[in-house]
Amino acid sequence: MRIVLGAFLLFVNSGASTFAQCSGGGTPTATIELVSPPFAQFSSQIQLSEYYNSAADIGTAQAIITGNHIDITQTTSIAPSPTLTCRVQVLDLGMLPPGRYDVTWTTTENNIAVSAINIRIRTFSFVILPAEAIPAANRYVLLLIASALSLVGIWRLKS
Repeated sequence: MRIVLGAFLLFVNSGASTFAQCSGGGTPTATIELVSPPFAQFSSQIQLSEYYNSAADIGTAQAIITGNHIDITQTTSIAPSPTLTCRVQVLDLGMLPPGRYDVTWTTTENNIAVSAINIRIRTFSFVILPAEAIPAANRYVLLLIASALSLVGIWRLKS
């Protein structure tokens, strides 16, 4: 299991934040999700996704971690448009100690068409588990696997 989790991390971007376009259609909404393994020895990453029924210039989100609370702020400029705009941003929060974390994502939306400002607040909670929580195979399972591989190796050498 540790090897699988380690291999998973090779595919996760280690930058402070990355952007991507959403795939497929969606409704105007926003989501927050943990996209990294929930264990203390891994860098914690959360994904922010926003859909707008407008042309949107979505700014880079900034995260501030205070204890077990994570405040994310972002400014977005929007204008009426017939198209659906979606943007995904992944934030690398670094290695977090075990515990429950509460995330507050505040987006300040500047509506260009009517010179109005709207503030949207979203919340999310997740738990980071201690490294000891990663399940490992016991000695009997490892002995069984080693025996099976040895038998296969001997059989292959004979044939």
